[in-house]
Amino acid sequence: MDKLQIIFLIAAFGLGILIYRVLAVYFKKLRGKKYYKRGQKGEVKAEKLLKKAGWHIIKRQPKKKGKLVLDGQELEYKVQADFLVEKGKIRAIVEVKTGKSALKPATGKVRRQLFEYYHLYQEDKLIFVDAPAGKLVEVAFPEAGTINKFHRIFWFIAGNLTALASIYLLIEVL
Repeated sequence: MDKLQIIFLIAAFGLGILIYRVLAVYFKKLRGKKYYKRGQKGEVKAEKLLKKAGWHIIKRQPKKKGKLVLDGQELEYKVQADFLVEKGKIRAIVEVKTGKSALKPATGKVRRQLFEYYHLYQEDKLIFVDAPAGKLVEVAFPEAGTINKFHRIFWFIAGNLTALASIYLLIEVL
């Protein structure tokens, strides 16, 4: 092989890598758009299902901040559910799935996401929407829910007792 052939091979190899990278980025963006469109269609379908079931949409894409402590260093992060809804005095956070994860809400990734929403948003209910099947599924985490409700009741009672004690002391002073 002479020098010209070697240079040609190196240039062809470099051009091949460049074409591969450009196509990989293009197809990744194309795939992302496909998932985005599917997600949007799923949310439109979910919105109709929720309204049909009597839920009123309070907010789309509600964000919530969370905190994580790693080796004593506190880090903030954000999560974003699909909907915050209300029916009467009951509020719920809603997560919509459209792909394979819609078929298996108990899989690790989806289950952890739902648990994180349950923990951070602390609404009365958590609803999982299986958009392809057109189903609303109420999700509960009994162990976590017991602690959560206990804390709400405890602070409600403690607040009322404090208010009553303050009123009693004011009456006694006057």
